[in-house]
This record gives sequence, structure tokens and C-alpha cells, in this order.
Amino acid sequence: MAYGTPYLLSLGLTKSYMSLVWIAGPLSGLIMQPIVGVISDASTSKWGRRRPFLLGGSIMVVLSLFVIGWTREITWLFTQTEQGDTFKTVSIIIAIASIYVLDFSVNCVQASCRALIVDSLPPSQQESATAWAGRMVGMGNVAGYFMGYANLVKYLPFLGNTQLKVLCVLATIVLLVCDFITCYTVREKALDKETSTPKKRSPFKLFADIFKNIWNLPKPIQRICNVQFFAWIGWFPFLFYSTTWVAEIYSNTQLEGSDPTEDRVGQATRAGSFAFLVYSIVSLSSSILLPLIVSSSDEDQEHYTLTLYNGIHLKLNFLKHLKLSFLTLPRSWTISHFVFCACMMSTFFVKDVIAAAIVIGLCGISWAITMWAPFSLLGEFISAQEAKREPKNAIFGNSRITESQVNLNLARSGIESGIYQPVMTTDDEEDDDEEDIEMVGVKESHRTGEISARKTRHEGSSSPAAGVLLGIHNMYIVLPQFLVTFFSSLIFRLLENNQGQETPTDTIGVILRIGAIMAAIAGFLSLKIGKP
Repeated sequence: MAYGTPYLLSLGLTKSYMSLVWIAGPLSGLIMQPIVGVISDASTSKWGRRRPFLLGGSIMVVLSLFVIGWTREITWLFTQTEQGDTFKTVSIIIAIASIYVLDFSVNCVQASCRALIVDSLPPSQQESATAWAGRMVGMGNVAGYFMGYANLVKYLPFLGNTQLKVLCVLATIVLLVCDFITCYTVREKALDKETSTPKKRSPFKLFADIFKNIWNLPKPIQRICNVQFFAWIGWFPFLFYSTTWVAEIYSNTQLEGSDPTEDRVGQATRAGSFAFLVYSIVSLSSSILLPLIVSSSDEDQEHYTLTLYNGIHLKLNFLKHLKLSFLTLPRSWTISHFVFCACMMSTFFVKDVIAAAIVIGLCGISWAITMWAPFSLLGEFISAQEAKREPKNAIFGNSRITESQVNLNLARSGIESGIYQPVMTTDDEEDDDEEDIEMVGVKESHRTGEISARKTRHEGSSSPAAGVLLGIHNMYIVLPQFLVTFFSSLIFRLLENNQGQETPTDTIGVILRIGAIMAAIAGFLSLKIGKP
């Protein structure tokens, strides 16, 4: 995306319309993630609930990347010329359409990956798993921005004759390799077709269920969503306009008096990519170091053992001494909002590329926590709720079975040798409505019955599953982006029409500083996280 804005500008799109193009991000998140969550929650595919969506979304990502990279060549097939307004208009339309497809596909992949983490691990491991996911994102950012900064055409000319083309090819290769590893190694909890009978729902019923869950969100999740709403009003302009902001500072300070025949756009864009390379390195370092000092919400379940290979374990007990008891995950998230606020407010004083790179780099600390804290807190709560909904089982020999899951085919001798009676369990008050069945007075030698038990989800449970909750959480991330897109378009139009003393750098700086105010509001709201 660092090359997205400069690329569209090079095709002839104006800044005032640029913000309307990037509405594809929030629009796709608003639509795709909740729908993918609801449908995949009820999926009974033999390939699992999440993997079909992961693979389908990835295929569409690959196709859209190739169209974006080769927009001019595809446009030429329709116009047979590279000159004139027709070529310009068609190329812009194809590029924008590809970006929309890309955003919708990426959200499908993201929804599947995040749900896989929640599905596959217990509450005690959610914080650690989300931290590792953040580290992987950080590594990807470092690799991506490094490739954006490097002269790839010089070293990999066989992949394309422009930087964007080479980036699209490399991104495709990395995505497909990572998808294969994930699908091969992760074991999903697939729903049983015989015991799970998902009903076909109309689109109206689908959206009705989503909004019903939004209205009845549990208080802990509602508080997290409220924080995200304001936080992402600040993050959205930063992520999409900061590269252009740095590039324009570079153009105003470094390119004055330079040879006009040089590739000024390429030089300025690479300067912006360098700032984000620094940002991604800081973010990756923070995602590695912060989990070592932030206190876990469940210290009793925290493990300090690293599994190397084939059952070989490495004890890392010294790590527990690095923990800061006062620095909990919710508090870290609060601090990150105010750090980001301070960085965005400082854009008012930044006048050179080095200072801009430092400001962008410091935001990497906040970004690392943003990619860790809310998803970890959500995962812990959702996973705990899922655990409560697991069927309570009674002991029968070495098997655990419930009354609704028992199928006894008893020989006559077994029937005369024992008495069967339902008994209530008392170890969990929340499940008092569920009866377990227990065999009383039957000798081991007389148990000739055949028992088959299936572990299923409570049919009467109305609590939303991981997919829909993560989708709703994502709606709170993308909804404020519509507001940012609308007001950004207005600000760009007003300041672009005023060709007086205002500069493009000031235009983007105004939007970044508005985001700083929203980040401060998010910081104050996050103080309620973790409180009853």
C-alpha cells in the first residue's frame, strides 16, 4: 500500500478522489469479515471451517495483484494506445477496480487467519499466540518495506520492468507459500455434518443475525470495540498518507534545483518507503521485546518452555524475571495510544526527512501493541466463552459421554445386570440445565454394550462464535474510516483549491493531527478495559 497512493497519482488521479479510492479498505472490512465469520462458523466442509475461505481469498489476492502491476499493459489491450484521455480513464478504472477486489480478498484472508488462532488454542495461550502473530506481521512489514526501498528492478529484472510489478510477484509467492504452510500444519475443529445441521439463511437473515449480535455484545468486547473506533480514526490516515507525507517533505527539501530529467517521483517514494522501513523494524523489535516484559493476564497458565523439534523442549524460566507487574496488557495498550498521539502532533514541527523518519519509526511501538493487545484480549474472552459452551460429560469407563450423545446397544445380559439413571452434575453451576447419564450398579464383566459418543456444540447456545465476534470487532475498526475518508476528501479539496501559502505537506499534516486527537480519546476510553 506504500506504493498505492503514488501509483494512482502517477495514473492521473487527484488527491481529492484518492481518499474515495481508499474507502475500499473500510468497505471491504465492513462487509467481508462479518459475513465470512458467520458463514465459516457454520461451515461443515471436510477441509475445515476457515481454510476454504483462506485459500479462496488468497487466489483472488493473487489475481488482483497481477492486474494492479500490469494495469497499463491490460489497458493497452482495450485502447491499443498509451496516449490520450481514453487510456488514462480506462487505466484508472482498472486500477481502482483491482484495488477493490484486492481489499475484499485480503479481508477474507484476514478473517480466516484470526479465527484460526481463536479456534485452535485455549484461553491461556491466546496472548502468546497473538503476540507471535504480531511478530509475523512485523517480519512481513520489514521484508515488504525493505523490498519497497531496494531497487528490485536492478536485481530482479526478470520479474518485471517496474518496482511495482516485482513487488506484486514477490508478494504473490510469499502469500502462497505461507498459505500452504498454514493449511498443512493447522488442525481445525471441523463441524460434524451428522450432528450439526446448519440452516440455510437468506441474506436478510444473515445481516439480521449480525446486527443482533452487535446490539447484544458482551461488555468486555464492547469496551474494546469502543476504543478501536476512535483509535482507527488516527491510524487510517497514518497508514495511507504517511508515505506521501514523507515523500513530499523530501521533494520540498532535497529535490530543489535537482536535474528535472531524474525520476523525482521514484526518489521521493523511496524516501517514504525508507521511513516505513524504519517503522517496520521498530514495530518488529517491539513485538519481540514487549511480550517479554508485559505481565500476562493469567500468570498461572504462562509457560516459559520453548518447543524446538520432535518433543525437544528448552526451559526459559529466566524470562519470568523480566516481567513488569504494573505493565499489564491493557495498560500497555493505553500507553500506546498516547505515544501515537504525541507522534502525530509532532508532525506540526517536522521539516526534514530525518525527523519525519524518526516520527514514523516511533509509531512502530504503538503499532506493535495495536496488532497484539486488542486481538489478544478478544481471543482470551472468546476462547473462554467457547470453553464454557463445551458439553459437560459424565464418566463411563474410560469415555466421557452426555445424555444427548449416548447410543447404547445392550445385550440382554447387560440389561439385567444394572440400573441406568440420569444424575445431575454440580461442578459447574452455569450448566445445571444439562443432565449427564451415569451407569450405576453394573459390573465391568457385564458391560457388553456398545457406546458411541460425539462431541458437539450445544444446540441451544445462542452465544456468537469466534468468527462473527471478530467480524463485528473489525466493523468497529472500519466504520470510522468512512468518516476519515469523507473529511479527508473535503480537506484535500479545500486546500488544493487554495494555491496560496498552503503546501501539500500541510494538507496531510492537518489530517494526521486530527487523528492524534482521536488517538487521545481512545487512550482515555482504554482505561476502562479490564474493569468490572
